[in-house]
Amino acid sequence: DGNIFSAGETPKDGETDESLDTSAAYTVSADENGRIAMILPMSGVMEKSFGDPAKDGGTSDGIDIRAESDQKVKAAAPGKVSDIIKDGSSYKVLIAHSDTLESHYVGVGEVCVEKGAEVMQGDKIGRVADGGILHFSVYKDGGSLDPLSFLESPSAN
Repeated sequence: DGNIFSAGETPKDGETDESLDTSAAYTVSADENGRIAMILPMSGVMEKSFGDPAKDGGTSDGIDIRAESDQKVKAAAPGKVSDIIKDGSSYKVLIAHSDTLESHYVGVGEVCVEKGAEVMQGDKIGRVADGGILHFSVYKDGGSLDPLSFLESPSAN
């Protein structure tokens, strides 16, 4: 059993199998290390965590969120769509948030943005593919980081 998260929400310590408060407002800000506060790209159950074993024998570079097929996928933070890559029967959408920080969305079935488009946090970038699994990862300077470490609510400041 995974944790249930709602898009745009921050899981709280020890929170499992409960819906999170959807009324909370989230802000975009960079801390002293250049980290930008992000939101989850869609609601669902987290099935794989950062660092879990991966199919290739390595470890997961992000999180897997399971939801209903065709659910809206949102930009985790403002940025520019740096690439859209065909990945089997779905797409991988990359959003650059700075020169060194990028978020990746794998398992997007319908893409509704174009390469080079500017997006704001929460903007729809597509819909999750059939099967309803979205792999969400964050890269800084080419290395993967736990996406959950970027989630922040105003009350956490």
